[in-house]
Amino acid sequence: MRDLTSKTVAPTVTIHVSGSLSQGHLSYLDQLVASAIDCALWPLLDLARLAELDRVALTYLVGGEGRDFGIVACLILSASGCSTNLRGELHSQKDIDIIGSLVQNIV
Repeated sequence: MRDLTSKTVAPTVTIHVSGSLSQGHLSYLDQLVASAIDCALWPLLDLARLAELDRVALTYLVGGEGRDFGIVACLILSASGCSTNLRGELHSQKDIDIIGSLVQNIV
């Protein structure tokens, strides 16, 4: 794990994630994140073109943001139309609260 100082000093690499992100994609994404860290790079996930995600992917993003990677753009969680679509995919208030927590960390 990295401390706050290393995140601001370390060179970064941006990983663009687009389309759909689901549990089946996470092992590949996690492998990319781990490879970046192994190369002494701080991975930044650009989620600007992410259209949908499932609950497992959301949990992965919330759990790793700020600890294993940074998030530089996340339109799906900040655009009002996209958040409405997300609420349609997620079924509990806990999921909506997790989204709110992630949005606060990004802003």
